[in-house]
Amino acid sequence: SGKGKAVAFDVPERQPSPDGNAAAIKSAPSRYHAAAYLRDAPDAFKTKFTTNRSMCDEVDCSLFRYSSYGTRARCDGSGDNKKILVFFYDQRDYTACVSSHVQIFSI
Repeated sequence: SGKGKAVAFDVPERQPSPDGNAAAIKSAPSRYHAAAYLRDAPDAFKTKFTTNRSMCDEVDCSLFRYSSYGTRARCDGSGDNKKILVFFYDQRDYTACVSSHVQIFSI
């Protein structure tokens, strides 16, 4: 019943860094990160794509239309906190993806 359900990509919550200087050196200001929790995905998506890699491959295919989409989606966390992380090199593509609630979890 969740076919075609739009799942929003949001800005991941930032955690304070214990070493601000190291964080500043490692930061990539030209990347715009977004995340979507798998708990929000329809059961049909999770049934069809049973591994992290297959889920990420599907997300990659869905977001490839954005010219500044990063190289690969990746999973982080586990259980209810598992999420797919992506990034864009261009703020316009990032904003378009986040604001349009791209239907990455439709099958």
